[in-house]
Amino acid sequence: MGTEAIGDRHRRSVSGLHDSTGARSLSVRIVGRGFLMTPSGQHLICCLVNLLCRMVDTVDRIELDIPDVQLTVPIPVPQHPGDLHGSLIALSEWAVGDAVSITEAETAPDLVISLGGGDEAYGEAEHIYAVSDGWYAWVGTKGNYPGAFALSVDRNPLGAFLAASLVAGEVFKRSRGLIRGKWITDLGYCLWENKPLPYSARLQGPTLDNASLPPFYIIGAGAVGQGLHYLLGAALIRDSYVVTIDDDRHDETNLNRCFLAGRSDIDHPKVEAITRFRKAYDLDGLEFDGSLADYITSNIPDLRSDLKRLEADDRMDYVVSCVDKGTSRQDVQGLWPRLIFGGSTLGLTAMASIYDLGEGTPCLGCHNPPEKDGDTLRKVEQLVRAMQPDELRRYLAHSKDATEIENYILAGEKCGSLGAAQFRAFATEVSKEFSVSFVSMAAAVLLASRLLSRLIDRSQESLPLPPMTSVAFLNGTLENQKLSIDPQCSKCHGDPISAFRKNVAALRDVVESTAPNNLR
Repeated sequence: MGTEAIGDRHRRSVSGLHDSTGARSLSVRIVGRGFLMTPSGQHLICCLVNLLCRMVDTVDRIELDIPDVQLTVPIPVPQHPGDLHGSLIALSEWAVGDAVSITEAETAPDLVISLGGGDEAYGEAEHIYAVSDGWYAWVGTKGNYPGAFALSVDRNPLGAFLAASLVAGEVFKRSRGLIRGKWITDLGYCLWENKPLPYSARLQGPTLDNASLPPFYIIGAGAVGQGLHYLLGAALIRDSYVVTIDDDRHDETNLNRCFLAGRSDIDHPKVEAITRFRKAYDLDGLEFDGSLADYITSNIPDLRSDLKRLEADDRMDYVVSCVDKGTSRQDVQGLWPRLIFGGSTLGLTAMASIYDLGEGTPCLGCHNPPEKDGDTLRKVEQLVRAMQPDELRRYLAHSKDATEIENYILAGEKCGSLGAAQFRAFATEVSKEFSVSFVSMAAAVLLASRLLSRLIDRSQESLPLPPMTSVAFLNGTLENQKLSIDPQCSKCHGDPISAFRKNVAALRDVVESTAPNNLR
């Protein structure tokens, strides 16, 4: 397996950074002491290594200067030796092989990441500092580091995973170079309060020990969906039941951001990686290898009985949308659930939203119209038909169907041919936008914090949360925003409250009219 495909999606152009052709491949040293004996410290370094090792060509080498301690938190790698140092090496090798080397501290690094403080000096290397505690994350420079702090036993991974995402983002920005934007020098953020706070004023928020969640559905098992599962597993939230639905397979380009997948998962269903991780940590749930339409029309014998009853009434109360296409989001909204939690990425920005139609938020269909695949196909076809044969072969080099596609383009095969179908799949793939590990993980963190804040205690369903929170990595900011209703939306027609009530009532009418007399 070559490194070219793994780094393909994060080598693409992204607003605010220089082109990848001039990027530096950095050696990064991660330093930590007592903080790495805490659950939060181990969550932070495990997530950080998972992110950095997938940033092929951005990171050349990861050096570890850490204590000899046992691993005490869940990680995705199926087999590891049990100690923190060895397990991090196993994680990187499982994920991307030797694409990024992971070693002991050797030569002078380009960048030093200090987790939980430390006064080590490594020549001219630039330093980034990070610390986390429960719902809280802080990232910045040494001059702003909050100093001594009490070592926490809180097992909540949210703040740690946010800190890891922010640090990985700073590494990426240094590799590519800024056109606009800024470095993070002093950013503390409390996910429970959804606002910036200095370390001294951080709020603990509720513990996740013995947390309980109602059953819910995750539509999409790609990067954000896997990040959410990783967080639920890291928090050891066993009192829940998650149904995950996805019909896609992993390819090599997915390894740069699918956190539960390694080299052996290529060409396998994405839901298989979730099944493996879930079972490793005794999490309850079910994975369905198929589309949402397939799921709705299928008989799922292993589905938990209470969900079978609810689905028989056309009820899917809590749905998490981790899909990245407008057409798929329209399909999710068509379920008309009580609450939709949405997580998404756009360039260097991660976003999470709550769609609560009973309270008048926009629906998921607002501003997410179905894609016009024909337009994409025409643009890519115009591009490749203008290429010379040698140029076309280089362009198709990483496609397993290169010969058939080349015949379709050069030999004038008809539209109904096998080559035409393979070209359609290729065109859809190459039209995908920039994406990178830390943005997807940040979206998963925001999504998990919303899900847990709203549902961890259902008596708090009125807990005020902003409709949307976003992380803008280019400027190192986290912001809360409102969501606007789309008056042209084909789902809610600009009136989400009425649309929700009408559609829920219609679903109930259908159930009642088709149910046997003894069940009415």
